[in-house]
Amino acid sequence: MAQTKSVHNDVLDGALNIILNGCTQICVDTVATAPTTYAEAVVTNMLAIKSNVTAGMFAVADGTSGRKITIPTCTAIEVMATGDAGHIALCDVDDRLLYVTTCTSQTLTDGNTVTVPWWTIQLEDPT
Repeated sequence: MAQTKSVHNDVLDGALNIILNGCTQICVDTVATAPTTYAEAVVTNMLAIKSNVTAGMFAVADGTSGRKITIPTCTAIEVMATGDAGHIALCDVDDRLLYVTTCTSQTLTDGNTVTVPWWTIQLEDPT
């Protein structure tokens, strides 16, 4: 007899809703070291930051297998330090580092702007 695994969408959405309802900052961080704390994401490793991020900017929906949240395109983010970008960090107002991912490495120059294209975080159904 085959065994079946499943998860209700509400379970996956619970995790994604922490990002949807909590994320207030999208940070572009250095390629050298992935941030592991809020302070590293918004101070030590930060090259650019988009503040005033709100829940209305995100969308939770069905993914290819499971559920996903779409992170919006953020344009004209002021670069505040020169360096090689390599990580994107999602942070909240309670000083939590919610999620870190990699991005295409590129050199950013203080005083310029950067665009972070839309991307998704997918939580898979169990297999």
